[in-house]
This record gives sequence, structure tokens and C-alpha cells, in this order.
Amino acid sequence: ELNSVTLAVKIIDKAAAVKVKAKGTIDLLKLNSSGNGYSTYSTNFVTITPAFQNLDSSYSVTGVRLEGAYKDLFSIEWYSDGSIRIIPATTGRLKAGKNYTLSVTYTIKDASGEGGEMITLTSNTFNIKPKQSVPKVTSSVKQLTLFASAKGESKAETMYLYVPHSDYKKGYYAIQSASGSLDVNKDGKADLIVSTMQTTASSGRAQIAVYVLDADAVKASAKGTGYKIPVTVRCVGRDGVSKDASTTVSVVVKK
Repeated sequence: ELNSVTLAVKIIDKAAAVKVKAKGTIDLLKLNSSGNGYSTYSTNFVTITPAFQNLDSSYSVTGVRLEGAYKDLFSIEWYSDGSIRIIPATTGRLKAGKNYTLSVTYTIKDASGEGGEMITLTSNTFNIKPKQSVPKVTSSVKQLTLFASAKGESKAETMYLYVPHSDYKKGYYAIQSASGSLDVNKDGKADLIVSTMQTTASSGRAQIAVYVLDADAVKASAKGTGYKIPVTVRCVGRDGVSKDASTTVSVVVKK
């Protein structure tokens, strides 16, 4: 007498589908350690988690791509379970506060089929809304001494400005440029100037020049007259619309 065997058969009569959830935020100013782009090795990315429906346990994800009008603005890193990390493709192309609508198309292989049946599934849409933070700016010196007789950029004193650039989990900032001026005598013309000499993206540092442009407008004394020059610090990745970082450069002008 043969032993009987009972088999449980599950019939899936619904179409395969995928739904995704997006989690995380992208800060346009938090870059890779080189200060020239973005990295998935920080926490500055959006994670996409899929939930596949009406597939048996033998499926595998063989391909992932973004879909939508904004797909070329982003880069992805995907994993075997179908999860994705999304980062900006390059700096300077996204706007903080704007919604970028995307979806994901998965290529799925049914490993139990003859040779493995290939199907494609496109997810629901989701939004990525970048932000732009305002980093703290520090300087190499508290105060510079200028002389009223040393007029012009060629007689400038120099110093360094810094933005945070030491935490890979939070991302690195890099200075694109820094500039500022002060109209001492309120005639509508700049009398004290701050300009960028050079920047080092890989260290978050910028060397700036500070100088007297109009000696006649600046009050100088033997002990020195103090001024604070407002400076705008523009970081790599800025969208050109959101608020930039700022600081002040303190100077004493002597005769």
C-alpha cells in the first residue's frame, strides 16, 4: 500500500505589483568628503523600501531604475532586496522646498520558472523635497588690522573661513565663495571689502582678502577704529534661492 501525500497548492490569480515607501531627506549642502558631489555613505539620502505583492518566494530583483520627469536629476544605489538609496546626481540642479515626483521600475526574475520569467513592475509615485541648511561659519582670527594708507586689493590682509567638514555621517560642507563689503560713510559705495582668494572643497576652507578700498571714507586712528564687515558665504550645492550662510569679519583700521 502506498503512502498518501497531501500537497498544499497556492494559486495566485492577481497581477504582481509593487508599492514603495520613501524615508529620509536630502540636504543640498551636505556633500561627500571631496566636497564635489554627494554620497550614499552618509545619512544624506532618501531610502526607498519596496513591498512586492502577488509574487512567490522565488523571485529576485535584477534591475532598478527611476521614472519620471525628474529622474535624471538623481542617482541611485540599489540592493538585492529592491531597496534604494537616492542622492542628487550633481550639485546645483535642485531647488530646496520643491517636490520632485518619481517612481521606480523593477525588473523581476521568477527563478522557479523555465529559464526564469522576467517581468517589470512600476511602483506608485513618491516625492523628494530637498532642503538647504545654513552651516555655522568660523574664522582663523578674531580680528584683522588694516592701515588706511594700504589701499587696494594688492595691500589686503588675509584670513581663512571654515564650514563644518569632519563628520561623514552628517555630510561635509564646502565653501564656493565668500564676499562682503561695508559702506562706512553711507554714500552708497563700498569702502571696506572682503573677497575670495581661493577655496579648498576637500577641507571646507576658503582664504579671503580683506582690504580698504576708499581710505578717505574710513575713519582711522593711531589706536585703530573698529568695523564689522558683513560677509555672505555661499556653499557648494546651493540652489541660488535659499538663504546662504553669513558671518562678520572684524577689522581695526589704523593710520
